[in-house]
Amino acid sequence: MMITMQVKDKPISPFQLYCIIILSITGIMMFSLPYIANLYGRNNAWISVIILLISFQLMCFLIIALHKRFPEKDLFAIAEIVMGKVIGKIFNTLLSLYYLFIAVYVCLYGCFLTMEWILPLTPKPVIYLILLIPALYLAMAQLDAFARYNSIAIFITIMLIFAICFAIPDMKFSYLLPVGQVPLAKIFKGAIHIAPIYSGVNCILIYLPKTSGTIKAKGKAVFYSLLTISFIYLFIVSACLALLGTHALDIVIMPVLYLLKTVTIFSFFERLDIFMISVWLIPSLSAFVIYMHLAFTGLTQVIQKKNKMILLSLFIFVFLGCLATQSKLSIYSLHEGRSLMLPYNCIAMFGVTPILLILAVIRKKNISR
Repeated sequence: MMITMQVKDKPISPFQLYCIIILSITGIMMFSLPYIANLYGRNNAWISVIILLISFQLMCFLIIALHKRFPEKDLFAIAEIVMGKVIGKIFNTLLSLYYLFIAVYVCLYGCFLTMEWILPLTPKPVIYLILLIPALYLAMAQLDAFARYNSIAIFITIMLIFAICFAIPDMKFSYLLPVGQVPLAKIFKGAIHIAPIYSGVNCILIYLPKTSGTIKAKGKAVFYSLLTISFIYLFIVSACLALLGTHALDIVIMPVLYLLKTVTIFSFFERLDIFMISVWLIPSLSAFVIYMHLAFTGLTQVIQKKNKMILLSLFIFVFLGCLATQSKLSIYSLHEGRSLMLPYNCIAMFGVTPILLILAVIRKKNISR
């Protein structure tokens, strides 16, 4: 079986890159996004999302600038070039372990939602395997096959937005006002706390070298994908605030699912929360696989060896990590884990690309085609 992302993999198109980026970031954790944003931004929580929108559009230019200097190198190869072999390998090891722990967290989160909404009596190890086995199959597929999967799975995200639109008549957008009522410091704090939902952003730098087309075409795919993601989050947070209000969001930890529970499509299609959480396994697999791709690519860059046993070992590690923490699995422990990982998330999202780009400029590192 061929391991993903090898040199002989066929290149993906800019549109496929667009789909991969969207699904890498719009993972299963976005169902509690409005709750987290409301903790700090209250009725102005949507401004926190706009702050992140601007931040990641700026990050887009840094990513493309770094890729332009090293058009055929991925994130981890670039790190060894600009940092040197020794420091680069230490950096790649730490970053790979970070993404491996994020993968464990995503698997735990998926297990919790699955048990809470659709499979309450199923043992947790069985749910882990339900998530991990198809993810392993996807991770071991060739990159172009994985890209085609993402091009299809993105329709699930479109379905979610379409379903939420049916709740618009019941929304009171006055709940989003007045603008500026919440102190700016709290709005920025809210932006920092919801930023980890963009944790997969660095995957762009491992897929860009394997994307066909010009730098301009790839840049547009990155720019519009991050813009699309930010508008999806802005719509979801605004919709939940307008429908439920800030006081309800204080106690509703999964507001997106409760919003879907209130929606009826064409007067006969109800309980969209159960339907959506069932089909959401399809795009959430993409987000999980991308974290595994990041961990796998980084570790293989360190040891200079790539085979399917390494990837299988990483999946076994995730499974054992989930088993080790399953006794404490609850929405509160998941949010506590998110808070503990917050500093590392911010460093990985906002620090990695700027640091590599600055070092490349200072050391005058550049590889043209």
